[in-house]
Amino acid sequence: MRAQTSMILLIVVLLIFLGLITILLSLSSTVIREEYSDLYVNNLLLSVLKTNTGYGDRCETVSDLITCAFLTPSYVCRGSPKPCLELANETLKKYMGLINENMRYFFTVRSASSEWIPLHGKGALKLEFGDPSLERERRIPKRVANTIIEKLYHGTEYLLEAKLIVSFATQK
Repeated sequence: MRAQTSMILLIVVLLIFLGLITILLSLSSTVIREEYSDLYVNNLLLSVLKTNTGYGDRCETVSDLITCAFLTPSYVCRGSPKPCLELANETLKKYMGLINENMRYFFTVRSASSEWIPLHGKGALKLEFGDPSLERERRIPKRVANTIIEKLYHGTEYLLEAKLIVSFATQK
């Protein structure tokens, strides 16, 4: 009789222990795959924007280079024979290609202000880098990250909205 009681008590303790483990494991899964992908794309956007390009002057970081391409696309950065717009396109293609070969991306930069007018008629209203079909495509899974680039240029503050759309699909 004593052995049966000990066996039942052992089974009850084991069931309680297994139940506790199950509850703790279900609570510990705080980051699911979609949340991880969103976090990855957001960090990718911020990391790329903060990356040093190796060019001086107005083109020190990628965000500086994008701002230069947005405000003065024909400006030639110190240390490069190419204008800002062409250099920004090549730089973003290079950095995004280093991250993941199978990743498709679409990077857009627009003015965050609706009243913004291009400088001297030379600046762009919108810059696009990468695969523009990602913005229109509805059937493929994609992740989106947004941020604001703030730049002071000739005493005027410009707010640019940067948006990165990423698809991890391997097919084009």
